[in-house]
Amino acid sequence: MHLSWHVMILPYDWAKIDLRHRFDEFKPSYAFEISSLDANSEPVPIEVPETVWR
Repeated sequence: MHLSWHVMILPYDWAKIDLRHRFDEFKPSYAFEISSLDANSEPVPIEVPETVWR
């Protein structure tokens, strides 16, 4: 799991999450974003990154 967030004024703050199976996958298989404007809603699927961030 990789979690990143951008702390800024509305609407430019967000949190992003990418998920992968640690020993089975070489790149993430799922990615989501939570916007501060929609913090009470479900995470929104976004484009999956091509590489693992380290």
